[in-house]
Amino acid sequence: MSAPPVCGYAGQTVTAFGAAVAAAHPHRGYPVVDLDGNLVGLVTTATLARVPAGQRSATRLGQVSVPMSRLAVAQRGTPLRDRSARPAGPLRMTVILDGARPCGVLTAGDLSRALAVAMLGEVPDRSAGTETVPPFLREGETR
Repeated sequence: MSAPPVCGYAGQTVTAFGAAVAAAHPHRGYPVVDLDGNLVGLVTTATLARVPAGQRSATRLGQVSVPMSRLAVAQRGTPLRDRSARPAGPLRMTVILDGARPCGVLTAGDLSRALAVAMLGEVPDRSAGTETVPPFLREGETR
């Protein structure tokens, strides 16, 4: 899980986001938040790349993001056995929320890596790096 997540703002242009965020933090998808930090959607690099170059400086992330109603979301601490916590759908990502604010992004790849390490008899822990163990794995989730 990537935590804290790298986010864009709904009012940010595709050009500004690409230069300031996407270039420095290469991910497949990014939560999009409003001015209060609440989740409003998610953009993918593929979606951003489809915006015509001449329109990127006028197109806002909020205009091209997948709306929250179509995203897989789960609250912090939701166990993986709860279907809502598992990355699903075409994006294969779950945005983890603390209330209405994103606190992580869980991908299918994250789960695959965690399961592989668990099969070695270890508990995945990336707390020393940029990614952390999903809280639901630390909070007594059985392997």
